[in-house]
Amino acid sequence: MKPSTYQSPDGLIGLKSEPTSTINRHYPDGFEDWIIELTPGGWHVHPDLLSREYSLPPEQASERFIAEILSGNRLLVLRYHEQALREVSILDLDCEPLESQLAQLHRQLTIDERAVIRTWSGTVMHRLRPLPGRIVTNRDEIHRLYRVLESNLGVPPPESTG
Repeated sequence: MKPSTYQSPDGLIGLKSEPTSTINRHYPDGFEDWIIELTPGGWHVHPDLLSREYSLPPEQASERFIAEILSGNRLLVLRYHEQALREVSILDLDCEPLESQLAQLHRQLTIDERAVIRTWSGTVMHRLRPLPGRIVTNRDEIHRLYRVLESNLGVPPPESTG
């Protein structure tokens, strides 16, 4: 395999294929492996996993996977926190039905997040915002919610939020 780097036409997303050294208990000195990574966020996949998915040798499976992304045949999930793009991942339709993946993603969004389903070229297929009336239980999320309320509506937080 040859290292390769791509940038989406709008410049928001990076895609790279490169060697990486993996160190674990089975290989304490490390061994060379390859990853295909989307940025920002660090979502990645290894060619041996793609090889099983496509029933092809790792190099051919990697080339096919990258070609599917670049041609728009793989949908991407872009997660934004406030206005900043934080994470890009693949919507894997072979793994789970689209409806259940969208519902799960929708439930995971916090008050200051949004998600966009789109192609590499930038064609937006779907937009997700947090569900209204979502129950907030995480302390950090509650504090973020108060900051959003204060900055947008001038509503100060209560004396004690936790």
